[in-house]
Amino acid sequence: ARPIARRHDRRDDLSRPETATAYHLRALLLHATARSREAAEDYEEALRRYRDQQPTLASLCGSDFARLCLDYLEDPRRAAEVLKEVSLERTAALAAGIDAQCLYATAMQAAGENPQAVDETLQTARQWVTRAQLPADHILRCRILETEARVARERWELTKAKTLLDETLSMRQRLARSDPTLDWRLAVQCRLDLARTL
Repeated sequence: ARPIARRHDRRDDLSRPETATAYHLRALLLHATARSREAAEDYEEALRRYRDQQPTLASLCGSDFARLCLDYLEDPRRAAEVLKEVSLERTAALAAGIDAQCLYATAMQAAGENPQAVDETLQTARQWVTRAQLPADHILRCRILETEARVARERWELTKAKTLLDETLSMRQRLARSDPTLDWRLAVQCRLDLARTL
């Protein structure tokens, strides 16, 4: 029997992308291989194409681009600008929205923005979690706590940072016991963050 040939959509060819998704995927690959400048160009093009029509995908792409700006390009101001541009309020997916809000707070703090704006962003994330009626031990609550701890550490509020990191670590350990598929590396990262605060 002859194998069934898969139909290839030329628009999703990553060597010559034509869609927002193709640009986004190529940006992720470039990001993962530390080709930061090229990744930034593709993220920008993907965002341009996603904007207005696909706010949730724009939020995901904006979060990926913000991570590149924070981790590789060392440009927290650009990370904050990207996240502000993707209109986080229009994001339908709760996890994507909370992750983006936490990244936005991290970027604003690192860029030396107004502390009140950082706190308001984290408050928005907490309100989303409350509205969604998530359980007390939930990975999204953990994400917010972890961000609050990092913000406190950046502000040299070390006692607060340590308390929040202890709480985050405890929650991650409880989550890992209840769901072994959760990534154990996150608990290790939390311990490293705690060690840096001491």
